[in-house]
Amino acid sequence: METRTTIQCQSQQKHFPFPINVPNAAPFLSLPFCRLPFKAGTFKVERGTLNQFTDFRITNKPYLNVEIRKVAFEHEFWTLAVTIAQKVEQVYIKVTPTELLVSCSTGANERHLSQYAYHTVCRLIERHKGSGFYDYYWPDLGSGALQKKFLKLLKSKTGLEVLSRDHLQGLFKPGQFLPKIEQDTIEIQNAWNIEQKKLNYIPEKIISYNLLATPFYHWETDNHYPFLMPYQGILDTDKTDVNSFSQHNFDSTEPTPTNNLTLEEKQLNEICSSMRTIAPIKTPYNELFHLSQAEIRQVNLANFKALLKLWKLAFPLLHHQRHTYNTYTVSMRPTRNKSTPCNFNNQQAELCILRKEHPHHYSLSLLISIQGKIHQLPNHFEPTFFVATAENPKEYYLLNSVTDCSVLAFFEETDYKLLILKLHYDMYFKLFEDQLRERYKFISRK
Repeated sequence: METRTTIQCQSQQKHFPFPINVPNAAPFLSLPFCRLPFKAGTFKVERGTLNQFTDFRITNKPYLNVEIRKVAFEHEFWTLAVTIAQKVEQVYIKVTPTELLVSCSTGANERHLSQYAYHTVCRLIERHKGSGFYDYYWPDLGSGALQKKFLKLLKSKTGLEVLSRDHLQGLFKPGQFLPKIEQDTIEIQNAWNIEQKKLNYIPEKIISYNLLATPFYHWETDNHYPFLMPYQGILDTDKTDVNSFSQHNFDSTEPTPTNNLTLEEKQLNEICSSMRTIAPIKTPYNELFHLSQAEIRQVNLANFKALLKLWKLAFPLLHHQRHTYNTYTVSMRPTRNKSTPCNFNNQQAELCILRKEHPHHYSLSLLISIQGKIHQLPNHFEPTFFVATAENPKEYYLLNSVTDCSVLAFFEETDYKLLILKLHYDMYFKLFEDQLRERYKFISRK
């Protein structure tokens, strides 16, 4: 789902002419630095950009062994000890919202990367394909009291790690993606007056529904948005739980020899069939290879919106269904050993935000309101179209809009709590918070 944008800062980005005159500055600050611009909207350096600054290239034969060890972090610059052919040089990098600054203890200038600098950036690009240089980015926390308060620097034989302190996780960094806030609520369907389902088939065999989902980061299978699939199952001896799934119906809405579908089941099965058609997430590597990445994002966004509307139609019908499950998939097919019972609740759930002020930062915590009662969100929950409470994480409520889905996914990345340094708030975050206030209820506490 691509529904994110970047809030532009309200003043020019800080630039650092070199040399930098800082009291007690580290010697490397007087070195010349190359500026490698990031791909728009990311913290990634593209290989083509990198190659413009050097004549060096990666070769497979002979293979060049490059060892990189992080040895220091000060003034927002990383010092990396880089070993090539048993010779060690220092490479220095700094991450800004828009570019990567790179220098080396030997052979570098503002327009040319040394062999050590080039191979270091190449290896880091490969090592961090997903996040780029984001994990090296700690703006305004390069030294001093704020660094001690918010970060922990862990030294070991393998190098240096910089992490947020355990009680201060979820730090906002200027330039990171922020969800696009729109007034796009899809009206909740009123709960239909559906009578409890009457058994008009063999009582040991039931028809119900599986929510099929897989984490988007699962690399072994085709990614898809959550969709619904009907199944036939056999109950246990107590007739309370499903002992086995005898069949998953992919398309058919016709009754089986032993089971007659109710009107609601026929409607649900038709919705399931429509969902399955548009659930796969498109990539340049499948049938859309002829489209640009921007065009593929638009296709995926259109399918995401259409799926949410189908879920709006399905939820009132699911509200009284028994024996519903959440099942992980492989290649869009359910895995028998990864099913957990779940329920679908058609009551309306509203996102809300708890805001607290602290001496050096603000915190925003995402909560949900159901019938006027505020609930915390569960950990390790795959949200997408749904939300649940920490007290009952297997009871799913449907979100009201694509914006709700985007906001929930954004906060889920930081365990539903976001910290904003006060020195970053006015320039980088206030506009976004104002947009949130127009859409969601805020609860303020000191």
